[in-house]
Amino acid sequence: MAVFERLSQEIERDENVVTVMMTQTECELTLASISEEISTPLAMSLSAHLRNIAMFAAQFPEWRRYSENVAVTELDNSDIRQIKEAAKKLVEDLKTNHAVVDDEVPRTLKYLADLIQEPSKTFKRSGYAVLTSIENLVAICWKYGLDLIGETAKHTKERLAKHASRAMVVGVLGLASSSIMTIEPIASRLPDMQWMQNVRSYLQKEIGELIGKAPPTPPAQ
Repeated sequence: MAVFERLSQEIERDENVVTVMMTQTECELTLASISEEISTPLAMSLSAHLRNIAMFAAQFPEWRRYSENVAVTELDNSDIRQIKEAAKKLVEDLKTNHAVVDDEVPRTLKYLADLIQEPSKTFKRSGYAVLTSIENLVAICWKYGLDLIGETAKHTKERLAKHASRAMVVGVLGLASSSIMTIEPIASRLPDMQWMQNVRSYLQKEIGELIGKAPPTPPAQ
């Protein structure tokens, strides 16, 4: 596909991270439009590749400033209030996921959400910081889930052969899916976050398949 080739060329040129990420976003939109025409494993692989590029780009201050400025312009105060409420709900959900998430995760998210205060010059930027924190949580869960279920992951088949391991994978992917749902209406309006819409459909497919593979419950003695 031409847009993916262009992305590779721009990465090789290593000239402007903003240009690279604008093309990366175009690739995300292209992938969404053809996801029903290609195999799920290929779509997931391409999605993971694009996420890796985005996570690498996040290290560059110029891309972070660009993304933040777009969000601050696009989002209004009611959006930021919704982000805060979504974060609070997600914090409560995370507290019940001890097997999947370290206790520090909901504590950190709560701390960030509490920084969203009105009136404040940093109101929108604090809200965007919470939004990107949730996005990062989704990305980490997505990548970890792919490592667990991917054909090339070390010992994957052995781990998925165990019901407990399969339950852990479902838990990780379920956490990613629920996290997306909390912010999807807002995140879908930001070009660099639209990838989560695609990912949620893959997550639902994988969770359904993994649950379908679960061994039958042994009869009561």
